[in-house]
Amino acid sequence: MSRVIARYDQVLTVANLPDQLAHKGLVVFHEQDLQELGASPGDEIVLKGGRKTTGVARVSPSANPGFIYLDATTRLNASARTGEELGAELIEKPRTLDRVFFAPVG
Repeated sequence: MSRVIARYDQVLTVANLPDQLAHKGLVVFHEQDLQELGASPGDEIVLKGGRKTTGVARVSPSANPGFIYLDATTRLNASARTGEELGAELIEKPRTLDRVFFAPVG
C-alpha cells in the first residue's frame, strides 16, 4: 500500500473533463490547488469520494480554483458525481510490478 505524503486541507468540487480524455486516469487541478497539495504534474493522487481511487495529476490554465476535473471513468471509480465534493491526497510513487499472475477463469 502506498504511503500518504500530503493531504489537501479543502474539499474540491468535481467537474467534468472532455470525453476525449476518458480512460486516461487524469486528475486536472488549478495550479494553486496542486501547489497547496504539495504535488507536481505527474504525481499520483488519491481521490476520496464514496470510494478511494487514484489518478495522475495535471494542471490546466483553464481550470477553476477549488474544482477537480475528472473523466467519467475516474468519477465512477471514486463514486462521485459532478458537483459533489472530494478529498485529495498525495501519495509516494507506487512501486512497479515485478511479476504478474494470471489465473484461468471458467
